[in-house]
Amino acid sequence: MKPLIFGSAVIDEILYINTLPESGDDVECTLRKTSLGGCAYNTACMLRNLNIPHDLCTPIGTGDYAAEIEKRLHENGYNTMIKDLEKDNGHCICLVESDGERSFITINGVEIEIKKEWLENINTEEYSSICINGYQVCRESGDIVVSWLEEKWRNKKIFFAPGPQINDISEDIMKRILSLSPIMHINEKEAIEFTKENTIEKAIQEIYKITSNTVIVTIGFDGAMYIENGKISKVDGFKTEAVDTIGAGDGHIGAVIAGVESGLSIHDSIVLANKVASEIIKVSGAVISYDEFKKLGINI
Repeated sequence: MKPLIFGSAVIDEILYINTLPESGDDVECTLRKTSLGGCAYNTACMLRNLNIPHDLCTPIGTGDYAAEIEKRLHENGYNTMIKDLEKDNGHCICLVESDGERSFITINGVEIEIKKEWLENINTEEYSSICINGYQVCRESGDIVVSWLEEKWRNKKIFFAPGPQINDISEDIMKRILSLSPIMHINEKEAIEFTKENTIEKAIQEIYKITSNTVIVTIGFDGAMYIENGKISKVDGFKTEAVDTIGAGDGHIGAVIAGVESGLSIHDSIVLANKVASEIIKVSGAVISYDEFKKLGINI
């Protein structure tokens, strides 16, 4: 069996600027780049780079963005598992400041409007685990996705990376997801805002009380903290200079999944994830190509 990466693939338009504009400002873009991104795609690419068999399930619609996304997915070896004829896919404007920090303006499309019949056609018996993110559960289709998780994935590993949408997910939906005891993967800001605690340690403990499973919190260049079997540990990061931080979190959880699927401990999986995240932020965009990744000599 293999992991299923479920979620979005979108066209990223990346704009490099010195600093975010305030209301009414006019700032100059120093560089513009267009690439394929989206949480699920970025995560899947890290599994591909680490040679872990997996499937990427992302809805493909009808329209200019959908056509470009499907073309690029096929070029990277991914099949179309869900095809919708009613709506185009979305895209994302990524604003990257001079220190590498990124902010997003997301124009949503068919990838967040999950339909029950799509999920019914997925043979979950083929998969050992699933990774989902916040975009697919923070709107009307959240109930459809969570009901599917409750019915088909309760006895499998669930990796949950809600991302910046963590506080947009309804209380009921979040409660149902956490009751499935997922392996939770979030960053420091998300952990603090979600739990309303004032330290990472307290935030991790608060989430662990609910899930009784591993919680991983990334802390930028400092690495990551996690809790396993009630014990909190820290894994140091790798100091490097950032071009941008787009996709670092997605690649991080991709490496964690790769490590776990390969039999590594959570600690060793996070060491691997910290390393690959430090490489992702050295490049422009969210993904390191397979050929370029091989040159890094990172293996499991």
